[in-house]
Amino acid sequence: MTRTGNSRVQTWGFGNVDTTLAQQMFGVPTVWRKESNGRLVNSIETDEFEEALRFLARMWKAGVYHPDAPNMQFQKVQDLFMSGRTGYFAQGYIPMFGRTGLARTRR
Repeated sequence: MTRTGNSRVQTWGFGNVDTTLAQQMFGVPTVWRKESNGRLVNSIETDEFEEALRFLARMWKAGVYHPDAPNMQFQKVQDLFMSGRTGYFAQGYIPMFGRTGLARTRR
């Protein structure tokens, strides 16, 4: 482990990439927005979406994310958070409900 700042072990702000959080911060529409002229605009075509992506890129360049954040398995993301090595992680629906969206049943 490498030493950074005043910490004994290397730490990061985010354990995984949460684009939804950044989109909400910049007011990106959920999916579609109806313009005043009646035109429908998809969220990825908006200025707000572009700003959210710029923000995420700045955070990545600043080292806020764990270097494996884009493809890290959920258990490792959770372990890093629980050990205090990351300050935030997005859980999402898959860990809670599985890939099918159905809750796991206990036997």
